[in-house]
Amino acid sequence: SEFRKRFDNIVKDHGWSYKGRRGWRTQVIYQNNKNTARAAGRWQQQERLKDRRPFLMYLTAGDNRVRAEHHKWHKIVLPVEHEFWYSHYPPNGWNCRCKVVSINYRDIERMKLKITDQDTLIDAVTVNEKTGGLAGIDLGWDYNPGKAWLGSDISLGKSLLQMDEILRAHAIPQFNKAILKSEPHYKSTVSRIAAQIALETFKDDKKIMMLAHLNNETISKLVNESRPITSSMITISTLQISEALSSGIQIESIFELMNGLHKMDKFTYDGRTLNLILNGTMIAIELSAPFNKVIKIHKQ
Repeated sequence: SEFRKRFDNIVKDHGWSYKGRRGWRTQVIYQNNKNTARAAGRWQQQERLKDRRPFLMYLTAGDNRVRAEHHKWHKIVLPVEHEFWYSHYPPNGWNCRCKVVSINYRDIERMKLKITDQDTLIDAVTVNEKTGGLAGIDLGWDYNPGKAWLGSDISLGKSLLQMDEILRAHAIPQFNKAILKSEPHYKSTVSRIAAQIALETFKDDKKIMMLAHLNNETISKLVNESRPITSSMITISTLQISEALSSGIQIESIFELMNGLHKMDKFTYDGRTLNLILNGTMIAIELSAPFNKVIKIHKQ
């Protein structure tokens, strides 16, 4: 791909070397995004079916490559709403092949399973004494990709900030191009929220959607000015979309938000938020962890 060609050229120019087959770095990044997107779609489907299939079961790949910590979670069965899935919904690290399937009471009886009790769960979920994080989960992976509905993962947003500036300049447009492929789903979500507002049936589902990565120029400027930036990601919550629509912002303006942020070049920073104007609409983006958030949309 074009991204891989550019990636290889920059690696060569900077004298970086590695052992193994060509393109392993880009393959890992690509596979990571593919797995995360697949998990996000699976979670959304499982949430829709939870009235009929109210439980989830953790499954590993079942071979000798499975990490010891992940093996402890094999066949854990818990309700869809259980907090375990907030942090342990796979993938749980680079090249993690685990998955989660939805089941009902009949499945539990047929497969002779048991709903995991609290004592068993405590034994299976431990803390890494060195890092303070959850054992078995790579740094930056302790989140549910479906609840976040992120086109790229949280760890990518962090790593792009630490990347060589020249490499980042080539990488970000490629990742933003991938995010734009989710625009139909984003617009569908906005339309659904608008309909719910009109019918007075909107309920905050606490979902977060990925809009874009900050461009390289913006990141470099913020980093050089020692601004408190921890991620390249820009996200928006379904609640924020509902508040914008309820305040009179046209649905077309919300539709254009994703595409507009990819082209963002001029902004002001007031010590807490990035502020910019898109088609006559003011957008305020809060710099925060684990990702930056659109916190206000209002007319100019």
